[in-house]
Amino acid sequence: MSKNTQINLLQKKERGRKKRKREEKEGKKSRKKRKKEKRQVSGKNQACKVFVN
Repeated sequence: MSKNTQINLLQKKERGRKKRKREEKEGKKSRKKRKKEKRQVSGKNQACKVFVN
């Protein structure tokens, strides 16, 4: 990999980190937390379906 592409990748990572930090400051949930909550909700829904059946 050329040095240029490595630098670009690092900058991309940094940008993502900064964006996430900014979102957290504004009180938005991070992507990871949102995914976790979705997973939990879907699991609860499945449990409900089992009880209904």
